[in-house]
Amino acid sequence: MKIIHLARISSHPHSLQSFLSLLWPGNRHKSKAHSPPSLKKTDYWHTLMRTNHVALLLISVFLWSCQGMEANSETSAAQKHVDPAMACETGLFTGSTKQGSVKLDNDPTIADKRFVGINFDLLAGDSSGKESDANLLHLNLFEKACHEAVLDRKDVRGLNDFTWLGKIKGIEQSQVTLVVKDQVMAGTIMLKRKLYKVRYVGDGVHAILLVNQAAYGLD
Repeated sequence: MKIIHLARISSHPHSLQSFLSLLWPGNRHKSKAHSPPSLKKTDYWHTLMRTNHVALLLISVFLWSCQGMEANSETSAAQKHVDPAMACETGLFTGSTKQGSVKLDNDPTIADKRFVGINFDLLAGDSSGKESDANLLHLNLFEKACHEAVLDRKDVRGLNDFTWLGKIKGIEQSQVTLVVKDQVMAGTIMLKRKLYKVRYVGDGVHAILLVNQAAYGLD
């Protein structure tokens, strides 16, 4: 650290004298008339040393405060930025150890599956079309498949009976359709070359299904 080095120099009068001579080489050639007449040479360097102690202290405090401001700025920016991994942990779906009453084994149309519960309270967005926090939905489909969906519109048919329509943020060729009625959901999430389905499998459990499109001849 430069500040530490300067502090070390200032603590040794001879080192400080050599250091200042490098910074102001003209001091070597000044005549005695230019030296303070009331101070001996030794007293002059001691006075200069004390002056530089104060200057170094002020510079150190200034740089320290600048570093603190920069650190606070970075912390503030980090707080505004939501880590996708953290968002996925608190997304629409929660992992379930139950598998429901509907058997999904040996289905050639299913490439992968995950049993989940659903946080229906996160679907409380409006149909204003504005990209507010209420209109953003974190779809944590699988461990390596987490996407942020933006609400386009919400068709409400009655109490706990609506369709949530939107798209994946940043992906033009995408579509999210979630049909909800009385704590039961059926949905499709299409993005690029992948198709996911949300299906109720009984006993309060839903399943996220990655569709094997090759089984339909669509791959």
